[in-house]
Amino acid sequence: MMQDYLDQLRACATACNDCLRVTTKDEACHHSLRQCTAALRDAIRAVEGEEYFASRALVDAADACELVADRCADSENQTTRQTVEVCRTCVDICREASLVGVG
Repeated sequence: MMQDYLDQLRACATACNDCLRVTTKDEACHHSLRQCTAALRDAIRAVEGEEYFASRALVDAADACELVADRCADSENQTTRQTVEVCRTCVDICREASLVGVG
């Protein structure tokens, strides 16, 4: 089950990275994407390592994904819109995984 969560987290991190490549530093969501990518990377490492702080890292990743979804929601760019949807799904996945408990 945790592998399913990890797969979803990786998919979201990939979507955020792809979106970072097509946004500029001047766009409202660019900084949020950078933060989200870092939060997802930390959560993936924590879950893989079964660290005691994995649940907290997952909550942080959920918060970062939620911020991306909010800040990027009005974008007209197709890649950014797809990332918004992936992040919205990832919010729920991260929150659910944080309750399952790892480490």
